[in-house]
Amino acid sequence: VNGLPAGRTPCAIDLPISQASDVSVRKAGFDAADSRINPIDPSLTGRLDLMLGKQTAWIRPIAGQVDAPPLIFQGMLLMATSNASLVAIRLKDGADMWEAKSNRFYSVRAAPFVSNGKAGFFLANGELHLVRPTDGEILARHPLEGEINHDAAQDGDLIYVATNMRHLYALRGTELLYRKPLAYVPQTPLLLAHGKLYFGTAEGPIMVHDAKTGAEIARLVAPEQTSFFSPLAHVGDVVVGGAEDGHIHAFNHNTEKHVWSYKSVGPVTAPPFADTTRFFIPTPDGYVRAFSEQGEEKGTFDLGSGTVDARPALDNRFLYALARRSVVAFDTRKPEEGNIWWEHTFEGEAPLHVVTGDGKVIVITESRVVAFERDLR
Repeated sequence: VNGLPAGRTPCAIDLPISQASDVSVRKAGFDAADSRINPIDPSLTGRLDLMLGKQTAWIRPIAGQVDAPPLIFQGMLLMATSNASLVAIRLKDGADMWEAKSNRFYSVRAAPFVSNGKAGFFLANGELHLVRPTDGEILARHPLEGEINHDAAQDGDLIYVATNMRHLYALRGTELLYRKPLAYVPQTPLLLAHGKLYFGTAEGPIMVHDAKTGAEIARLVAPEQTSFFSPLAHVGDVVVGGAEDGHIHAFNHNTEKHVWSYKSVGPVTAPPFADTTRFFIPTPDGYVRAFSEQGEEKGTFDLGSGTVDARPALDNRFLYALARRSVVAFDTRKPEEGNIWWEHTFEGEAPLHVVTGDGKVIVITESRVVAFERDLR
């Protein structure tokens, strides 16, 4: 206060009544928060809230938009770009590692993966590329029938992917294990849980296939006919998905019965995030809502400026979610307060993806990769 140490927040401080006071909050890794307080200001309530801005670790531009979520692997960030290439940058400082160019005129809409020591990505036309992760050399290419518009699912070295030609593929590298017909075109990425593959459809049901054989084994139907467009998630025995009618629907994977739902204000299209006990689901009213496996609300986190269709990330106790122009970090131990730990605003562009790993929080915007140091406490 007025240039002199006054204590650690939260704390009570005495201010002189006869003059304005300068209050400043400092914290390592954050930009300073400053405020001038006039003792005769009628808006004073006795409580002063100052927002600390998180400092960036590094920033670097990217060529081509990143439409699919990135992947952190062995100290690298792997990004599949609209330039039909897979780019690797070093997490430590954002330096270029390599770029695997497909020399094709197709974008990449599915997230990259690592299988059997090789990095891989699918072009939108269905062509699989396998890449050596040490130098980016393309080792193999393998065409599939139809477009790939959603992320694949993975179980060890096995990769499962679906195309708009209503085919379900199981692959080990470029080895085809099976190709099975689908009743509907998938509208969501594949979810692998309990030996089953799930995906949402525009026609209504969530389709369930046996991962080992590819055979259809069930259709999960909500109480009212709806379309599922948000990626699915699971915790324990429950699988959830966001629907066009504004509901979040939950099904028991053993009984294949509908078990609970939550009604939001509009279509739920953003990807959920699940840890071992909770679902974190962005809703169109500008919140990330936490639910237990039984459907109990476990916290509401206010993004202020509205959500974007991006999966939140959870690291330690901190939840990182994207708003329309910012990334917001919440302390999930205090969900009743919607406790914002920090927020960083991106000027003039929207954030697209957020991931955490190797001590970093990474946000990909329309033109840049922005790294922050991970929150340890």
